[in-house]
Amino acid sequence: MFSKWFSDKSGFALPIAIGALVFFIIIIGVWAALNLSLFKTSSAQTSSIQALSACEEGISYAMKKNLSLGNYQYTSQEGLNVSINVTNPTTTSNYITKVITASVNAPQKRTVKVYLGNVIPGAVIANGNINMNSNSTITTNNPSIPGALLSGTLSKDANSLVIGPAQHLSDFTPYKNAITQVVRSMMPSVPPVPTNYTTLSNPTCGSALTGNYVLIDGSLNNHCNLTINGNLVVNSSNFSVNTNSSLTVNGNMWSNTLNINSNANLIVNNNLYANGSVTDNSNSQISIGSNIILTGNGSALILNSNSDTISGSIIATGNNTSVTFNSNSTVNGNIIISDGNLDINSNVNGLSGLIYVGDSSGSSSSGNITINSNNTINGLVYAAGSAQIGETTVQMNSNSNINGALLVESGNLQVNAGSEIVYNPANFSNITNLLSNYLSAPIITGSWHEPGT
Repeated sequence: MFSKWFSDKSGFALPIAIGALVFFIIIIGVWAALNLSLFKTSSAQTSSIQALSACEEGISYAMKKNLSLGNYQYTSQEGLNVSINVTNPTTTSNYITKVITASVNAPQKRTVKVYLGNVIPGAVIANGNINMNSNSTITTNNPSIPGALLSGTLSKDANSLVIGPAQHLSDFTPYKNAITQVVRSMMPSVPPVPTNYTTLSNPTCGSALTGNYVLIDGSLNNHCNLTINGNLVVNSSNFSVNTNSSLTVNGNMWSNTLNINSNANLIVNNNLYANGSVTDNSNSQISIGSNIILTGNGSALILNSNSDTISGSIIATGNNTSVTFNSNSTVNGNIIISDGNLDINSNVNGLSGLIYVGDSSGSSSSGNITINSNNTINGLVYAAGSAQIGETTVQMNSNSNINGALLVESGNLQVNAGSEIVYNPANFSNITNLLSNYLSAPIITGSWHEPGT
């Protein structure tokens, strides 16, 4: 029948049939080529995943076995040979203890490298995004120490720099847990307000009284100086040291809200326990020999004088508290805010420890830090961050600086024009050993996948 069809259509059928056959062969060829290409691509991707998985197995093995310096061989669960190299960091560092490199030659060449350490390993550790505007810098000044470890994205313009490789952060939890333990160890035991002190009312100006007193007045009059050689409880809900007056307490002081007015002084040689807000004037002075401890919810500490000095720490134990520096004050200890916010509108001198701003209440408005233009703080800075996804947790306005390191538990870090975060462990060296107690297990401080050459 087929031959008859040809004989009947001999004028046109043969060329048409040949053309159809050629077209059919071309289609089959294209289909085969595409499938071969897809097969090769799929095979290559599978090989790459297998190789990287084997390298990461090798890293986990080295960490679990706590391998000492040297070269090792490991066989992955899929039977791939993994070469493991454990070395010291290329430059001497007390903050990175080991470098582990795992390599696979087949089915594809791949390498995974991690740094291990037991303290804060870089300038910024951010469990979120980092946004950098013109001429801003995050730096460790050391290629062996990551400039930034972050779980989110790094956005920067061409003029901004991260010096020290920016790396992916897989887990912020070890740092959160360690800092939480450090903060707990620093929280003071706040004694109850004494109730058995001698009542004091309308004291004679210029008096120097020895003993423990409860002052029941609402203010210290203008041009009035009072010295208490002992402890003092201020019973008023809102107490003022008025213009050109001075209150000196050579012991501990308990108060509610305190206002230090123009040209007035408050001097407490031990601790000040304030169950309310504390505010002074630009030409007044607050001098605390030990710590200021804000115990009330909603309390605020607002320091407006360049003469303000806290020889110890500022500690806020209540919820929704705030600390604001509007002057070049001096704090020789730490700043611990359990739940609230920190605003730096001036340089803070003397800091060389932990600056912790927490969000213990889970509020969407707590745990945030703002450093305004041309100001610098030193130390290990920790911001717990807003509970709202995408919110800015740490805002560094133009030409502001952090010398030490910054940890951001949640939310975004905004580094604006000309601002710098410079890794300087010396500025928190007094808490390094304490941190090491809680970061004793090796931590992957950073890793990156390198294609084999």
